[in-house]
Amino acid sequence: MTTYSQFWKGFMKKPEPRPVTWLCGPERVLVDDAMKMIRRRVNPPAWNYVPLTLGEDSERDVWAEVFAVPMGEAAVRLVVVRNAERLKQPERISEFVKRADSHPGVYVIFVSSAAGVPRLEPTEDQKFRRAKGDVVPWLVLGTKGHVIECRPFTVDTAKVAVEWVTSKTGMRPNVAGYLLNRADGDMRLVRDICLKLAVFGQDITISAINDLLSEQPRDTLVDALVAMNKKGALAALARMVPDDYSRTLGLLDSQLDLAGMVHDMTVAHHTLFEIQRAAGNKNFLVKDLMDVSRHYDVKRRAAIRRVLTDADEALRGGARTGVMEACIALW
Repeated sequence: MTTYSQFWKGFMKKPEPRPVTWLCGPERVLVDDAMKMIRRRVNPPAWNYVPLTLGEDSERDVWAEVFAVPMGEAAVRLVVVRNAERLKQPERISEFVKRADSHPGVYVIFVSSAAGVPRLEPTEDQKFRRAKGDVVPWLVLGTKGHVIECRPFTVDTAKVAVEWVTSKTGMRPNVAGYLLNRADGDMRLVRDICLKLAVFGQDITISAINDLLSEQPRDTLVDALVAMNKKGALAALARMVPDDYSRTLGLLDSQLDLAGMVHDMTVAHHTLFEIQRAAGNKNFLVKDLMDVSRHYDVKRRAAIRRVLTDADEALRGGARTGVMEACIALW
């Protein structure tokens, strides 16, 4: 099993698809992106490209197409099966893998709507170690396949996220990092903005992104509160909808981490360049945080994080009134 980031890095170096690919995960933009990458590389002629959807197409028809050979003189055939989590005979994937060598040029992509890879029930030892159960046997594909779980990019994969954006538009890495942060990790929004920006060619600037991506009240609240402007944060809160509260807490937590890092590195006498380099794709935020970072020592960060945790639990419990106001007051 591999993550989207691992798959993307490997595919950029050696774009050779395998006979079977199983795609799943909550980040549907990345699921679709991986499928399109493989399709472009296989490049089947129209008559050898077969898109199927379980629920609209029967499972019998799905397996008939999976085990069919390319039509005409074309050497490649690609079958895409959506809603693959509905398969009642998924073990037949193993049957296809066994015959892959005798039918080169036939590729199948199973696109699951599930958030994760199907697994067996964890053993007692796995439960004790709080580990997941093993991947189901019919998805142990070896060198014949990819099992890709597409989850949102994280701090650890920020560099891949930036490279992913630059590969779509050719924009500079710092501009790509700005787009990712302005979009609050919403990959659908990032993808749509990249499609619009592609028409501008290579000279894409932060101003161009700002023109296409209007600032949301949650962004204004986060910026104001981190800058210790509680009055401005309350004004932004008045324009927010409750559905944005949880995401705003996540943004505040992320910005608190960054402000704390700037504080700690400043105290340790690191240069601005060193701090920006450590900030990765958030380097453009560092200059604005330099003046306020003195407020974010370890003790205060711990206190704020307790407030954010309590607020998150309150929101999960169904509370809405007064939760964000309390966060602002206690920041």
